[in-house]
Amino acid sequence: MTQTYRTISWICTGAVIVYYVSISLVSFGWPGALPAAVVMGLIVTALMRPIQNKNQFSWKFLESEQHISRVFPFIPGLLAVHFALVGVLRVIGLSSAGLEIAIQLFVWIVLPAAGVLSGMLPWPRRDREAGSRKSFTVYVAAIILACMFGLLFTLPLAPRSELASPSRLVMEVGYFTALATSEEIIFRMIMLTAIMQISGSRWYALIISSTAFALAHLPIAMLEPVVNADPDQLVFYLKSFAPELVWKIGMGFILGAFWIRTGSLILVALAHAIMNVVPSIYSGSLPI
Repeated sequence: MTQTYRTISWICTGAVIVYYVSISLVSFGWPGALPAAVVMGLIVTALMRPIQNKNQFSWKFLESEQHISRVFPFIPGLLAVHFALVGVLRVIGLSSAGLEIAIQLFVWIVLPAAGVLSGMLPWPRRDREAGSRKSFTVYVAAIILACMFGLLFTLPLAPRSELASPSRLVMEVGYFTALATSEEIIFRMIMLTAIMQISGSRWYALIISSTAFALAHLPIAMLEPVVNADPDQLVFYLKSFAPELVWKIGMGFILGAFWIRTGSLILVALAHAIMNVVPSIYSGSLPI
């Protein structure tokens, strides 16, 4: 199992480093790319250090390793159910934006909640509280970074033509807050914690959980070439989504780092919601 974690982690880490160094190279040339490569190398080196004290993290599972291992098939299962339901609706011609949003909320909120309540999905427990002074510093840094990410997400978007109504804003904020909270429970609170507890590696836990988080955001539009059995269109979509995939891995990595540092579900859910709400308010669209 450890060898599998290591292989997946190196592949994902290499893709992330190449992507962000390439962005720095294109934007700033070698004076920007070299520092970016050095910084990312230092981060990976620090994370590769084994955890000397596994009790230093504030959350842990009390169940057996076999119970914890249920986390890993559950998440791909959610993704498969999501794509299958939307795919069927599109094939029979009953799909709509509202119905696809309802399916997204059902798959990523209702089903995980049912898994936890039924005992099929393990639930970690807080072992200790983080220091208040350090937590406050990390909270401030997390909110600032989340706002910066949210603003960056607006760059490729067109602004909405008119101001949103208060009811629309309430709907958007509620939608993203609920979805962000559910995703943080699934990918950080449960999955990241499980991998770190089993492997004893922050690096494995961050990279693998962030990659799963990114894959869960595959655009539903990728169903079209699958339904049409068009491999060329599928390859085109995969290439088009590759930069966003790596970007989502980076986003999951940051949220995961804050989760490890603070153990605060409120913080990571709030930061995640901000990253989604800012571009939504700017562009006026609810992504599927």
